[in-house]
Amino acid sequence: MEITESFHKRGLALRLPVETFKSTSEVKVKHSLFALFKRQDTEFCAYLSKLLQNPMLRVIMISTVLVNALFITMETDYNIRFQSHTFLELADVIILAIYTTEFLILFYVDPLNFWRSGYNILNAVILLFAYLPYTIDKNNTKYYWSWSTLKGFQVLRILKLIDYSRGMRNLMTALGQTMKTVIYVLILLFLLMFIFAILGHGLYGDPDTGDRGNWGNLASALFTLFSLVTVDGWTDLQSSLEDHGFTASRAFTIVFILLGFFVFFNMFIGVVIINIQEEENMFYTLENMIVY
Repeated sequence: MEITESFHKRGLALRLPVETFKSTSEVKVKHSLFALFKRQDTEFCAYLSKLLQNPMLRVIMISTVLVNALFITMETDYNIRFQSHTFLELADVIILAIYTTEFLILFYVDPLNFWRSGYNILNAVILLFAYLPYTIDKNNTKYYWSWSTLKGFQVLRILKLIDYSRGMRNLMTALGQTMKTVIYVLILLFLLMFIFAILGHGLYGDPDTGDRGNWGNLASALFTLFSLVTVDGWTDLQSSLEDHGFTASRAFTIVFILLGFFVFFNMFIGVVIINIQEEENMFYTLENMIVY
Protein backbone atom coordinates (compact mmCIF):
# COMPACT_ATOMS: atom_id res chain seq x y z
CA MET A 1 0.00 0.00 0.00
CA GLU A 2 2.85 2.40 0.87
CA ILE A 3 4.49 1.76 -2.49
CA THR A 4 1.23 2.36 -4.32
CA GLU A 5 0.48 5.60 -2.46
CA SER A 6 4.02 6.86 -2.92
CA PHE A 7 3.86 6.02 -6.59
CA HIS A 8 0.57 7.83 -7.00
CA LYS A 9 1.90 10.94 -5.24
CA ARG A 10 4.91 11.04 -7.51
CA GLY A 11 2.65 11.05 -10.55
CA LEU A 12 4.14 7.98 -12.16
CA ALA A 13 0.87 6.15 -12.64
CA LEU A 14 -0.57 8.22 -15.47
CA ARG A 15 -0.62 5.27 -17.83
CA LEU A 16 -2.06 2.82 -15.31
CA PRO A 17 -5.76 2.36 -14.55
CA VAL A 18 -7.05 4.97 -12.13
CA GLU A 19 -8.98 2.27 -10.23
CA THR A 20 -5.66 0.77 -9.16
CA PHE A 21 -5.13 3.62 -6.71
CA LYS A 22 -8.73 4.14 -5.50
CA SER A 23 -10.94 2.41 -2.98
CA THR A 24 -14.12 0.62 -4.03
CA SER A 25 -16.33 3.49 -2.87
CA GLU A 26 -14.27 6.03 -4.81
CA VAL A 27 -14.51 3.95 -7.96
CA LYS A 28 -18.30 3.68 -7.61
CA VAL A 29 -18.60 7.46 -7.22
CA LYS A 30 -16.41 7.96 -10.26
CA HIS A 31 -18.51 5.59 -12.33
CA SER A 32 -21.75 7.25 -11.23
CA LEU A 33 -20.43 10.68 -12.12
CA PHE A 34 -19.40 9.65 -15.61
CA ALA A 35 -22.46 7.52 -16.23
CA LEU A 36 -24.13 10.65 -17.59
CA PHE A 37 -21.46 10.84 -20.29
CA LYS A 38 -21.80 7.27 -21.52
CA ARG A 39 -20.81 7.19 -25.16
CA GLN A 40 -22.94 5.55 -27.80
CA ASP A 41 -20.11 4.32 -30.03
CA THR A 42 -18.64 1.75 -27.65
CA GLU A 43 -17.90 -0.83 -30.35
CA PHE A 44 -16.07 1.65 -32.59
CA CYS A 45 -14.21 3.05 -29.59
CA ALA A 46 -13.17 -0.46 -28.54
CA TYR A 47 -11.95 -1.12 -32.07
CA LEU A 48 -9.81 2.04 -32.06
CA SER A 49 -8.48 1.23 -28.60
CA LYS A 50 -7.47 -2.24 -29.79
CA LEU A 51 -5.89 -0.67 -32.86
CA LEU A 52 -3.74 1.60 -30.70
CA GLN A 53 -2.44 -1.44 -28.82
CA ASN A 54 -1.54 -3.26 -32.02
CA PRO A 55 2.24 -3.82 -32.23
CA MET A 56 2.11 -3.24 -35.98
CA LEU A 57 0.85 0.31 -35.43
CA ARG A 58 3.75 0.92 -33.07
CA VAL A 59 6.18 -0.28 -35.74
CA ILE A 60 4.53 2.00 -38.32
CA MET A 61 4.72 5.05 -36.04
CA ILE A 62 8.35 4.40 -35.07
CA SER A 63 9.24 3.96 -38.75
CA THR A 64 7.42 7.20 -39.58
CA VAL A 65 9.36 9.13 -36.94
CA LEU A 66 12.67 7.69 -38.15
CA VAL A 67 11.87 8.51 -41.79
CA ASN A 68 10.83 12.00 -40.69
CA ALA A 69 14.18 12.40 -38.93
CA LEU A 70 15.94 11.34 -42.15
CA PHE A 71 14.05 13.94 -44.19
CA ILE A 72 14.80 16.65 -41.62
CA THR A 73 18.48 15.76 -41.92
CA MET A 74 18.27 15.96 -45.71
CA GLU A 75 16.75 19.44 -45.51
CA THR A 76 19.89 20.75 -43.80
CA ASP A 77 21.71 20.33 -47.13
CA TYR A 78 20.83 23.27 -49.40
CA ASN A 79 21.52 21.33 -52.60
CA ILE A 80 19.23 18.45 -51.62
CA ARG A 81 16.58 20.89 -50.40
CA PHE A 82 16.63 22.70 -53.75
CA GLN A 83 16.67 19.57 -55.93
CA SER A 84 14.07 17.62 -53.91
CA HIS A 85 11.93 20.54 -52.80
CA THR A 86 8.61 19.14 -54.05
CA PHE A 87 9.29 15.63 -52.77
CA LEU A 88 10.26 16.83 -49.29
CA GLU A 89 7.17 19.05 -49.01
CA LEU A 90 4.88 16.20 -50.09
CA ALA A 91 6.57 13.80 -47.66
CA ASP A 92 6.15 16.33 -44.85
CA VAL A 93 2.42 16.65 -45.55
CA ILE A 94 1.98 12.86 -45.52
CA ILE A 95 3.95 12.45 -42.28
CA LEU A 96 2.02 15.29 -40.67
CA ALA A 97 -1.23 13.63 -41.70
CA ILE A 98 -0.11 10.40 -39.99
CA TYR A 99 0.77 12.27 -36.78
CA THR A 100 -2.56 14.11 -36.84
CA THR A 101 -4.53 10.91 -37.38
CA GLU A 102 -2.83 9.23 -34.44
CA PHE A 103 -3.47 12.29 -32.26
CA LEU A 104 -7.16 12.42 -33.15
CA ILE A 105 -7.60 8.69 -32.49
CA LEU A 106 -5.97 9.01 -29.07
CA PHE A 107 -8.20 11.96 -28.21
CA TYR A 108 -11.32 10.24 -29.54
CA VAL A 109 -10.77 7.05 -27.54
CA ASP A 110 -10.44 8.79 -24.16
CA PRO A 111 -11.20 12.54 -24.35
CA LEU A 112 -11.85 12.89 -20.60
CA ASN A 113 -8.43 11.63 -19.52
CA PHE A 114 -6.49 12.64 -22.62
CA TRP A 115 -4.80 15.71 -21.13
CA ARG A 116 -3.85 13.86 -17.94
CA SER A 117 -0.99 12.16 -19.77
CA GLY A 118 2.19 14.18 -20.13
CA TYR A 119 3.01 12.32 -23.33
CA ASN A 120 -0.28 13.37 -24.92
CA ILE A 121 0.52 16.97 -24.03
CA LEU A 122 3.95 16.53 -25.59
CA ASN A 123 2.36 15.16 -28.77
CA ALA A 124 -0.01 18.14 -28.85
CA VAL A 125 2.89 20.59 -28.56
CA ILE A 126 4.83 18.77 -31.28
CA LEU A 127 1.80 18.83 -33.55
CA LEU A 128 1.28 22.55 -32.89
CA PHE A 129 4.86 23.36 -33.90
CA ALA A 130 4.45 21.12 -36.95
CA TYR A 131 1.53 23.20 -38.23
CA LEU A 132 2.92 26.67 -37.43
CA PRO A 133 5.24 26.89 -40.49
CA TYR A 134 2.20 26.44 -42.73
CA THR A 135 0.71 29.66 -41.31
CA ILE A 136 3.60 31.78 -42.64
CA ASP A 137 4.32 32.75 -46.23
CA LYS A 138 7.92 31.62 -46.71
CA ASN A 139 8.11 33.39 -50.09
CA ASN A 140 7.75 36.74 -48.32
CA THR A 141 11.25 37.86 -47.32
CA LYS A 142 9.76 39.77 -44.40
CA TYR A 143 8.60 36.56 -42.73
CA TYR A 144 11.23 34.13 -44.02
CA TRP A 145 13.29 34.27 -40.82
CA SER A 146 10.22 33.39 -38.74
CA TRP A 147 9.39 30.54 -41.10
CA SER A 148 12.96 29.25 -41.02
CA THR A 149 13.01 29.37 -37.20
CA LEU A 150 9.74 27.45 -36.91
CA LYS A 151 10.99 24.97 -39.49
CA GLY A 152 13.98 24.31 -37.27
CA PHE A 153 11.65 23.38 -34.42
CA GLN A 154 10.40 20.46 -36.51
CA VAL A 155 13.25 18.47 -35.02
CA LEU A 156 11.02 18.19 -31.93
CA ARG A 157 9.08 15.51 -33.81
CA ILE A 158 11.87 13.07 -32.96
CA LEU A 159 10.74 13.29 -29.32
CA LYS A 160 7.73 11.19 -30.31
CA LEU A 161 10.06 8.20 -30.04
CA ILE A 162 9.87 8.58 -26.25
CA ASP A 163 6.20 7.65 -26.30
CA TYR A 164 6.91 4.40 -28.16
CA SER A 165 9.78 3.22 -25.97
CA ARG A 166 8.93 1.86 -22.53
CA GLY A 167 12.49 2.30 -21.32
CA MET A 168 12.68 5.94 -22.39
CA ARG A 169 9.25 6.65 -20.89
CA ASN A 170 10.32 5.26 -17.53
CA LEU A 171 13.60 7.17 -17.67
CA MET A 172 11.93 10.49 -18.56
CA THR A 173 9.29 10.05 -15.86
CA ALA A 174 11.94 9.27 -13.27
CA LEU A 175 14.07 12.19 -14.45
CA GLY A 176 11.10 14.54 -14.15
CA GLN A 177 10.50 13.45 -10.56
CA THR A 178 14.22 13.73 -9.82
CA MET A 179 14.27 17.42 -10.72
CA LYS A 180 12.17 18.19 -7.64
CA THR A 181 15.08 17.03 -5.50
CA VAL A 182 17.88 18.29 -7.72
CA ILE A 183 16.53 21.85 -7.68
CA TYR A 184 17.77 22.31 -4.09
CA VAL A 185 21.27 21.18 -5.04
CA LEU A 186 21.23 23.62 -7.96
CA ILE A 187 20.13 26.46 -5.67
CA LEU A 188 23.03 25.73 -3.28
CA LEU A 189 25.44 25.59 -6.22
CA PHE A 190 24.16 28.93 -7.53
CA LEU A 191 24.56 30.55 -4.10
CA LEU A 192 28.14 29.28 -3.96
CA MET A 193 28.84 30.66 -7.44
CA PHE A 194 27.22 34.00 -6.56
CA ILE A 195 29.39 34.39 -3.45
CA PHE A 196 32.59 33.54 -5.32
CA ALA A 197 31.56 35.75 -8.25
CA ILE A 198 31.30 38.77 -5.94
CA LEU A 199 34.63 37.87 -4.31
CA GLY A 200 36.31 37.28 -7.65
CA HIS A 201 35.04 40.56 -9.07
CA GLY A 202 36.32 42.44 -6.03
CA LEU A 203 39.72 40.72 -6.07
CA TYR A 204 40.45 40.43 -9.78
CA GLY A 205 38.00 42.71 -11.61
CA ASP A 206 39.82 46.03 -11.29
CA PRO A 207 39.25 48.03 -14.51
CA ASP A 208 42.92 49.09 -14.70
CA THR A 209 45.02 46.22 -13.37
CA GLY A 210 42.56 43.33 -13.15
CA ASP A 211 41.38 40.59 -15.51
CA ARG A 212 38.39 42.48 -16.91
CA GLY A 213 37.60 39.84 -19.52
CA ASN A 214 36.88 37.15 -16.93
CA TRP A 215 36.08 39.11 -13.76
CA GLY A 216 35.17 42.62 -14.93
CA ASN A 217 31.47 42.33 -14.03
CA LEU A 218 29.10 39.92 -12.32
CA ALA A 219 27.96 38.27 -15.56
CA SER A 220 31.49 37.50 -16.77
CA ALA A 221 32.48 36.33 -13.29
CA LEU A 222 29.57 33.88 -13.15
CA PHE A 223 30.46 32.60 -16.62
CA THR A 224 34.07 32.12 -15.52
CA LEU A 225 32.95 30.22 -12.42
CA PHE A 226 30.72 28.02 -14.57
CA SER A 227 33.83 27.04 -16.53
CA LEU A 228 35.61 26.30 -13.26
CA VAL A 229 32.77 24.21 -11.83
CA THR A 230 32.83 22.03 -14.95
CA VAL A 231 36.67 22.00 -14.86
CA ASP A 232 36.62 23.12 -18.49
CA GLY A 233 39.68 25.19 -19.36
CA TRP A 234 40.37 26.10 -15.75
CA THR A 235 44.14 26.11 -16.38
CA ASP A 236 43.75 28.83 -19.02
CA LEU A 237 41.64 30.91 -16.65
CA GLN A 238 44.23 30.52 -13.91
CA SER A 239 47.04 31.42 -16.31
CA SER A 240 45.16 34.59 -17.26
CA LEU A 241 45.00 35.61 -13.60
CA GLU A 242 48.70 34.92 -13.11
CA ASP A 243 49.54 36.94 -16.22
CA HIS A 244 47.86 39.90 -14.51
CA GLY A 245 50.02 39.38 -11.41
CA PHE A 246 47.52 37.50 -9.23
CA THR A 247 49.76 34.60 -8.21
CA ALA A 248 47.91 34.06 -4.94
CA SER A 249 44.71 33.43 -6.93
CA ARG A 250 45.63 29.75 -7.05
CA ALA A 251 44.15 29.30 -3.58
CA PHE A 252 40.90 30.96 -4.72
CA THR A 253 40.68 28.70 -7.79
CA ILE A 254 41.50 25.49 -5.92
CA VAL A 255 39.00 26.17 -3.12
CA PHE A 256 36.20 26.90 -5.57
CA ILE A 257 36.94 23.79 -7.67
CA LEU A 258 36.99 21.63 -4.53
CA LEU A 259 33.63 22.99 -3.39
CA GLY A 260 31.95 23.52 -6.75
CA PHE A 261 33.10 20.46 -8.68
CA PHE A 262 34.09 17.78 -6.18
CA VAL A 263 31.26 18.52 -3.73
CA PHE A 264 28.23 20.18 -5.32
CA PHE A 265 28.61 19.10 -8.96
CA ASN A 266 29.21 15.47 -8.02
CA MET A 267 26.40 15.71 -5.47
CA PHE A 268 24.13 16.81 -8.32
CA ILE A 269 25.13 13.80 -10.44
CA GLY A 270 24.77 11.43 -7.49
CA VAL A 271 21.29 12.68 -6.61
CA VAL A 272 20.15 12.24 -10.21
CA ILE A 273 21.47 8.67 -10.45
CA ILE A 274 20.08 7.59 -7.07
CA ASN A 275 16.64 9.07 -7.71
CA ILE A 276 16.38 7.55 -11.17
CA GLN A 277 17.24 4.12 -9.77
CA GLU A 278 14.67 4.49 -6.98
CA GLU A 279 11.92 5.64 -9.34
CA GLU A 280 12.59 2.81 -11.82
CA ASN A 281 12.63 0.19 -9.04
CA MET A 282 9.36 1.56 -7.69
CA PHE A 283 7.80 1.49 -11.15
CA TYR A 284 8.74 -2.14 -11.79
CA THR A 285 7.64 -3.15 -8.28
CA LEU A 286 4.19 -1.62 -8.73
CA GLU A 287 3.90 -3.05 -12.23
CA ASN A 288 4.61 -6.56 -10.93
CA MET A 289 2.02 -6.08 -8.16
CA ILE A 290 -0.62 -5.18 -10.76
CA VAL A 291 0.27 -8.06 -13.09
CA TYR A 292 0.25 -10.70 -10.37
